[in-house]
Amino acid sequence: MHREVVVMSFGLLIVVLLLSGCTDRQTPTTPPVTKSIQNITFLTEEYPPFNFAENGSVRGIAVDVLTEALSSAGVRDPDQKIRLTTWTEAYQSARISPYTAVFSTARTPAREDLFVWVGPLIQSETVIFMREGWLHANGSALDISSLKYGVVQDDIAGLDLKDQGVRSDQVIARTDFATLVRMLEKSEIDGIAYSEEPGKALISRYAQNPGDITIASRFATHDYYLALNRETPASIVYALQEAVDSVKKDLDASGTSRYQRIYYHYAGSSCGGDPVPMETVAGLVNLTARAFQKDAQGTISAINSGKAPYRDPLNPDLYIFVFDSQVNSVANADNPRTVGMNLRGKPDVNGTLFRDEIVDGALMKGSGTVEYVYTLGGQRALATKKAYYHLVNGSDGVQYIVGAATPMGCGNVTEER
Repeated sequence: MHREVVVMSFGLLIVVLLLSGCTDRQTPTTPPVTKSIQNITFLTEEYPPFNFAENGSVRGIAVDVLTEALSSAGVRDPDQKIRLTTWTEAYQSARISPYTAVFSTARTPAREDLFVWVGPLIQSETVIFMREGWLHANGSALDISSLKYGVVQDDIAGLDLKDQGVRSDQVIARTDFATLVRMLEKSEIDGIAYSEEPGKALISRYAQNPGDITIASRFATHDYYLALNRETPASIVYALQEAVDSVKKDLDASGTSRYQRIYYHYAGSSCGGDPVPMETVAGLVNLTARAFQKDAQGTISAINSGKAPYRDPLNPDLYIFVFDSQVNSVANADNPRTVGMNLRGKPDVNGTLFRDEIVDGALMKGSGTVEYVYTLGGQRALATKKAYYHLVNGSDGVQYIVGAATPMGCGNVTEER
């Protein structure tokens, strides 16, 4: 009798296990990496137009890029994973707390080993904001090493000032930008060192007379990333990087990326990037055209691999792109994901059919220039660019239109004011 009970119990156990296994196989499960990403808390600060609070939600260029990336990675309700706090709290929490990240964080050699990095999400330039009256009273020559500055605690601008030779006793750190604005207006400091776009937005918000404060100097450009706690598993970092790359590099049916639309919605086009003379741009295009005449397919392969000289190793904004006569993307040293796409009739975010202009202009007159709005090299920001293009007959008998562009740049400080 006892033996029969044991056998029956064992049989029931087998049935239960089999049924359980069937149930598990029929129920969708969350991939392990997605489930792990779901546990991360993403911290940020008031840093418009990149990150800011609006009607109870956190919005901005970097926020929207991150939420799009999280959605692509399968995270549910990605906007609920982002919390707004002070920069100091966000930065320190990401350093010491597992499954915590801070953005938007300038990636520099001094910070490299403090976090693991995903991005870049955005790019911005550190500038010095000063009062117009002070500048008029003291002349246009500005010796930044002799003045007193305000910075946000733990912000990259403090390190930028140090790199410019500013002593630590000349720098006052505060946890919020509003305090720095009040100090500047009361002449307790001579200037504020901060990122350009957020600084402009916050001065408009907090200054009594925003028009009295202007940019006096520019001195450092940074790529801003998602900085994750160093204990973050490599699988999560890889998945997030792939998702961010998709948001920034994949073009949709309209010929633009999600990143381009997000950036343009909040900030239009910037004046950033590293401009080079048009003679340099034309020289690179003509060199590439000669390579096509000798070995078209080998040159295409080298371009899509991002090899020098087709992508300048010292300046990511200078790279080669190639179309055929039907406006198919043949090669792109910055974003080979575009290769194979027909881009006829696909405008930039400002409505300019620049690709059509490039190809039609080349077929009609052989070479020329065109201006348009597009991402900088490495998909870092949206900027006004000027391209030079040239028609060439390849060694394979196919007509190619070879082009390269330079960002227009921000001009000098007088023009900025």
